[in-house]
Amino acid sequence: MLGHSKRKAAPFSTSCRSSVKPSLRMAHHSVLYPPSSPPSSAVIGCIGEDQPRAIHAYTRTLINNEHEAIYVRLEGCSTPSSGQIRAIALVYDAVTDYDPRISLIPLLPAAGWSTEAVAASLPRPITIALPLQGKHTPPLQGFAQRLIEQLASRGPIPSLVYLDLGQEPEAEAVAASIHMPQVILPASGQDQQGQPQPQVNVAHQDQQQGLEEPPSQPLCFQRIALGGTFDRLHCGHRLLLATAALIAQDTAYVGITAERLLANKNHAELLESYEARRDAAVTFMQAVRPGLQVVAGALVDPQEPTQAELDPSMEAIVVSRETLGGAEKINAGRVSRGFQPLVIVVVPVIGGKDASSKLSSSQLRAQDAAALGRH
Repeated sequence: MLGHSKRKAAPFSTSCRSSVKPSLRMAHHSVLYPPSSPPSSAVIGCIGEDQPRAIHAYTRTLINNEHEAIYVRLEGCSTPSSGQIRAIALVYDAVTDYDPRISLIPLLPAAGWSTEAVAASLPRPITIALPLQGKHTPPLQGFAQRLIEQLASRGPIPSLVYLDLGQEPEAEAVAASIHMPQVILPASGQDQQGQPQPQVNVAHQDQQQGLEEPPSQPLCFQRIALGGTFDRLHCGHRLLLATAALIAQDTAYVGITAERLLANKNHAELLESYEARRDAAVTFMQAVRPGLQVVAGALVDPQEPTQAELDPSMEAIVVSRETLGGAEKINAGRVSRGFQPLVIVVVPVIGGKDASSKLSSSQLRAQDAAALGRH
């Protein structure tokens, strides 16, 4: 018999519910930019997902060109995987020192971005930026060649530039510091007392034993959950949201912290409204995986169980290292109800490897407050 509790789930009020229905075809181009204000300049880069050093150096070079809209095509397999999450983390880590608020969107085949879909959705005019191979211009092939052909059939031939990645001596060290996501799997079976066994942290075990980076593994789920404040959407947020959108095949449930829980935050008067934070998170997830059903709701009481705890069909939860404890608490609640624990996907740390340099919305609000002459 399933466990039972008199506590009710924290409700999603009508005004706080945002459901994006799946589409039978690729979403309209507004999934990549607001149709009312298309970007005046846009660039798309293309690089293999299995080239960690090159991804970081390439992204840093790409964003230095100061285009209004930036897209990065990560070439690889058509199944979402932990290796793709690491590639996305490398992209966003390269951005944090330059401008953590840059709106950069990763486009992956595993999230439904075929060549035809990319060509139909990109703003025009568009520049295609490819990395040089040493000092040589590589031959056009693969995705880049197909994209140019598709774009040329729809209008003016796009601009093509080649980026010199230079030496970037720190790129190797930075790439080595961005690990695969931790994937904490529900253990199978019970212990001798009939209690569920602890979950198995596969990535942590490998690192503790001093082994090489664990191999990439498929990560596909029908229904996943995540949560956050998402004020001043920055690269850390985008990594979390992009990871969730990538691995969710059907529905993603996003809990957004309600305004009343943020009253004691530093510079709380500068916090974006709940509606603005919700819309930014949902819109970004739509851009990463068009057609994904996203259900966003307000988290109004930290003492109440969430949808992730009460929905027996939920399969996984995406968290940062700082919020891992919350996911473990959710799983404890699920076990008490007789539900299967969620797979926990912990995204890599970017934008600072210690607490003093960690990227945060609080830092960005402080910067904005200083610009406004507030202290």
